[in-house]
Amino acid sequence: DCKVVSAKKGRDVRIQADKTGRFVRFTDMTLKNAHYMPCIFISKVSLAKGERGVLTCDIRVNKTSTFFVELRGDTDYAGAIARIENGCLVQEEKKIELPFDKWLSLRISMKLGSDKTYHVKLRDGQNVLADFSRKYDAKPMSSLNDIIIAQTSNTQDYYFDIRNIKFKGVKVAKKSK
Repeated sequence: DCKVVSAKKGRDVRIQADKTGRFVRFTDMTLKNAHYMPCIFISKVSLAKGERGVLTCDIRVNKTSTFFVELRGDTDYAGAIARIENGCLVQEEKKIELPFDKWLSLRISMKLGSDKTYHVKLRDGQNVLADFSRKYDAKPMSSLNDIIIAQTSNTQDYYFDIRNIKFKGVKVAKKSK
């Protein structure tokens, strides 16, 4: 299931196309009570025991792009997440500058359970721009519920583009003793 939450009756999340193909453009606006709009919830996402969840997508940013892509579980708090602020990928206190107006490949992977470690990798073709692991702050997830993509600038006409959103569970190989 995919649900678009919009403050402009869908005009702020639109399918567009250019010479690179089709994509979804998120366009933000100033709202007093809705700092996470527009957003998309992709629901009924699940993982089997012993699987690693892998989300991949392509993103295109500019100097004002401010949003997040998140795998959220049953904790109702942020889980595995990639945050972009003003065109930079945020890695804890560090900001990694990204090339503007170019398609980049984002990969977020995580497992359920007590580990809480997730991995973020961002590529520009064969060049790795970011590759890090961290732990999410919420209690451990026992199930995966949603993929959330949300604009968070709360500033009129700031935008970003996204396409090729895919999620799959990958069997985790057991460690040999």
